[in-house]
Amino acid sequence: MNDPVWEHVSGGRHVLLLGPPPPPPPQWLVVTVRCDGPRTTAGPLELARGRLLDAVGLGEVDEPAPSAGSRPFLGVQPIPIEARFVDACNRVVGASVRPSALVLDAVDKADEDTLESLVEILARPLWLSLPLVLVVRDAFPTALEEAVRVSGGVVLREAAPAVPDAGVAVPAPRGWDPSAASAEARRILRAAAAIGSVFEVELVAVLLGRPLVRVLETLQEAADDGAPLSDDGAGRMALPEVVVTALRASTLPSLSSAWNERLAEYLAGRKRAAPAPDRFAGTPASEPDETAVAEPERAEHATATKRDGAAEPAAGGEAPRGAPERVGDPLRAAAHLREAGRIEEAVDAYLDAAESLAEGGDVRRARRVVAEAGPLLEAVASARRGQVLRARLAMTLGRLHWLGAGDTSDLHEALEALERAHEALPDDAPAPLRARLASLNAGVAYDLGDQASLQRALDQLSAVSRALLAAGEALSAAHLLNDMAALELRLGDPVQAVHLLMRSRRIFERSADSADPSVQAELAVTEHLMARLPLHAPLRPGHETEALELAREHAHSAEARLARLGAGRALARVHETLARLDLLAGDLDGAAGRLREVIETQRRLGDVVGLARSAAAYSELLARAGRADEAARALTESIALNREVGSRIGLGYNRRAFEALSQAGGTPAPELQVVARELEAAEARLGRAVLPPTVEG
Repeated sequence: MNDPVWEHVSGGRHVLLLGPPPPPPPQWLVVTVRCDGPRTTAGPLELARGRLLDAVGLGEVDEPAPSAGSRPFLGVQPIPIEARFVDACNRVVGASVRPSALVLDAVDKADEDTLESLVEILARPLWLSLPLVLVVRDAFPTALEEAVRVSGGVVLREAAPAVPDAGVAVPAPRGWDPSAASAEARRILRAAAAIGSVFEVELVAVLLGRPLVRVLETLQEAADDGAPLSDDGAGRMALPEVVVTALRASTLPSLSSAWNERLAEYLAGRKRAAPAPDRFAGTPASEPDETAVAEPERAEHATATKRDGAAEPAAGGEAPRGAPERVGDPLRAAAHLREAGRIEEAVDAYLDAAESLAEGGDVRRARRVVAEAGPLLEAVASARRGQVLRARLAMTLGRLHWLGAGDTSDLHEALEALERAHEALPDDAPAPLRARLASLNAGVAYDLGDQASLQRALDQLSAVSRALLAAGEALSAAHLLNDMAALELRLGDPVQAVHLLMRSRRIFERSADSADPSVQAELAVTEHLMARLPLHAPLRPGHETEALELAREHAHSAEARLARLGAGRALARVHETLARLDLLAGDLDGAAGRLREVIETQRRLGDVVGLARSAAAYSELLARAGRADEAARALTESIALNREVGSRIGLGYNRRAFEALSQAGGTPAPELQVVARELEAAEARLGRAVLPPTVEG
């Protein structure tokens, strides 16, 4: 191997270089993702993650979608995008029999949030096993360059002696005038400009109802006449911004608005994508064909897929067997709705995009999308609709603060945002929306552990539950029972919690949709909370063994359901509960083994709240095993994590563990002083919690 790029990559090193890399050796598996182009809901890291898994035939192993109750109490929070991306990369390394790498092209054109995520990934040594080739087109991002060096990678500032991108057209002289193009070329170029400076040719075909080949041929004619088009050879082309501005300015506002509305409708996923009756024969130009192409988000792959021998659409318009349904892209749809002046719908779409990003753990990009939606609310005409949208925006912010706990925000900010949502929501707001808000609020209050917050959250849940029942939504109301039971446990009332849990289990076991994943998730929540009862209430003398065995049975039932759902974070929480039960039974070795596995899983998945709890449990175990110095270090880590996420109740249990550690003796005074100093600093920031009378938190 003579090429320096692939020599470095073959040694497992990341490479940051100027210009496209040379072709990889033939035996290599290399996935390439471009970071320029239109902003999409699935950003470059998510696109790369999916394509890597597809390349080696690996399926998804992500958390199931949360139910209507949002399932905060099992930790079924989305895994951060950085952890999901790294997990996919590392799985590819383990599954592929060929040397593998990921090329992120035009990385300097990626959005700021993607760059920050990449820097975070590279800054953690030994986290990412798959080597990255990061291609810069213009300027080296300073933070990324530094992160590559820190990771042990190399920076190649000289352009590699590579062949140019396939199919790139030579830019025309600056003086090119769109008015010199033919009428058909001007129409197609204006439609392309409506999409953006980088556009998918297939999406132009959809917009104009033209067959793909006719659009490509017309663009070829325009390029021959001097149009400054560049083509990546895989269905995406680009125009300089100055040309895009001129083309948009020459388009009638009414036509521009109509085009943007049609693009928004298509990109929102409201219609099923299907191939054209005949992609190459096409339909008459006067008869727009809305089913001209398959999913535009996959346009980048269209040419390559045909080269690989995928089935072509059959004559007559029937989609090839197994053709995917188009998935909507609310972020792109929102941008076109805004351009069309459909502000209310644009805000809705932006919030849909933010929620989708939150579900994917892409907190940074979700925050930016919410920030874009905020100013548009002032232009919403309907007062009531504006209230609902403001409430949705505040709810989304609260969710993002909750997901970002331990990063740039904390649980208190989440609670404040959700309180603003509660104030903004009109009294006649839809019950499901009110239920979602109440459940989110309960989840944050549960992790925070503040008694006043817990009681307010319980009151909200009770009120919403009554409203749902009055509206005939009995199953939706039942989704809140587990949330209420978890709050009752936090408040120190296990008797009421058991009553609620028994009701929940009866309802969902009798549900007609008992095989539905959301119903199975509810039953898993119920079983897990039942398993935790011995941790919240003293065991009856003489019945300790029986109670612990019953609790383990509930935990194993929850474990089995969650394993079928693929809920990794929730499984880690159940395993933590099993470890605590082992600890309560005096099985230190069993508890230690489980906790070590749980802590490793939570680190990998980025579950900061769960990690704080597990570190505290491990500290208690070490203290009981007579390893006081190690216990002090584990307790210090738990204090730091609880401080990051703003968990006052977590600090309360840290205080209880510290006092027990101090009284037990055996811990070196300097280490105890470190723990005391960290604990006092955290309590000075968050306040000291009043703990409920339970065995543990």
